[in-house]
Parts: sequence; C-alpha cells; structure tokens
Amino acid sequence: MKPLTIVQVGVCEGNDEITDIVKKSEIELLVLVEPLPKEELGECYKDTPNTVLYPVAITPKSTEYKHNFFVHPDGPGCASLSKQHVENHFPHSPEKIKVVEVSCMTMHQIFERHQVTDVDVLFIDAEGYDGDIIASINLKKYNIKRIVFEYIHLKSCGILRQVREFLIHHGYTVNFYSDYDIEAIKQ
Repeated sequence: MKPLTIVQVGVCEGNDEITDIVKKSEIELLVLVEPLPKEELGECYKDTPNTVLYPVAITPKSTEYKHNFFVHPDGPGCASLSKQHVENHFPHSPEKIKVVEVSCMTMHQIFERHQVTDVDVLFIDAEGYDGDIIASINLKKYNIKRIVFEYIHLKSCGILRQVREFLIHHGYTVNFYSDYDIEAIKQ
C-alpha cells in the first residue's frame, strides 16, 4: 500500500477518525489545520512522521489580514469564524465568547506549499464553513480521492444541495457517512 497524503481541516485535539487512519497507515504527508491548536494535538501526533501543523483558519480567498475567530471556553470544538455559529451552540452564555485574531490561508496555498496535487483523504470540520472550503478547491487541478465533511450546519444554511451538486459535477459519489458527516468518493 502506498503512503497516504491526508489533509485535515479543523483538527481540534485530534484523537478522531483521522488519528485512527494515521495509526494504521504509512504517511507520506499529514497536514493538520487548526486555528487554535492545543497541547493535546501535539501529543496525539508526536510520533507521526511528515506531519505539518498550520495554526490558521481556511478561507475561500487569499488574504493578508487576520480574521476574528470566536471561541467559547465550554466548547473549543465549536470555535468558528462565525460568532453566530458559536452563539447557537451556547445560547445561555454568549457573554463567555472570546475573540481571537487568527491568520488565514486557502486550501490552494496549503497544497502549493507542499506541491501536493494528489490527496488520499481531505477531512473537513470547519463549523459551518465546510461548503465554502470545498467550493474554493479547484477539483480539476487537485485529485482528492476522498472528502469527508461535516454537513449538519450546511443543512441550516441551505447550501448542502449546492455542495453535493458541486461534488457530483466533479465526479464524486456522495453519501451520508454518519449522523454529522458526508463522504464524497472520486470515481
């Protein structure tokens, strides 16, 4: 089996499905994107070779400016570029939400930095921005074999159908993967 190239956007603390894949596979490149990385993340992947961590948020367009990132102390896994998103998760304590400025990159910038054109798995959990990130990727240029993304917040935005159609148009079979995720496999 050839070594895998995996990109995960929204890693939080690790110890998830990607961690399980990494433990069972040889890794050519593991790119982890987490705007506010925690110490636990470093521990989770400390023995994984060829691992790169980007402490940035992914945005559809390149920018030199930092963006506000909203975090509630009771739910770091719900941190988002959208304050409303975090408020929806913590409606009884919005006053606890903190604003942190984070640097941003595009998926294209990350792929280009590592001269990546083939990705075995792209896993996205970007708290409501999953669809924007997917739509920003040039799927004709980048051969991404499997994309797993959180759809639960896209349903409320009304863009889930657009994201599914975009992926199908680019040759993916799109299926529900779990209660929260969709899996797109390139045919």
